[in-house]
Amino acid sequence: MESIRIQLENEVSDYSLNSNNYSLTFILSVKHFGGQNQISIHLSGFDKDKNEEVDWFNKLIESNQKIILEVVKGGDSVQPKENKLMEESFIDKQKMETYLFLQRELKAKGLL
Repeated sequence: MESIRIQLENEVSDYSLNSNNYSLTFILSVKHFGGQNQISIHLSGFDKDKNEEVDWFNKLIESNQKIILEVVKGGDSVQPKENKLMEESFIDKQKMETYLFLQRELKAKGLL
């Protein structure tokens, strides 16, 4: 199983899900609005076996902070801070919305 290893300054942590069907997502966001900067990092995932969304962190960071990301095998993983069970009906609704969107796109291009 792959983990995401994140080193932020001198702190190193591994993040993974104990699942056969999962996704891990790391987002670095740099925003500049009204003359102000905001830099944040976010790590989350989805455990398809449990239909569960998980969040590890969403934190602000400073300019010039060094972040190192690695994909590694195994390792001791930090437990998620939040787990949220996704209802099957919600997942089915998302799939149907995606299907209908793609269908409209194909019709607009004359492919259906």
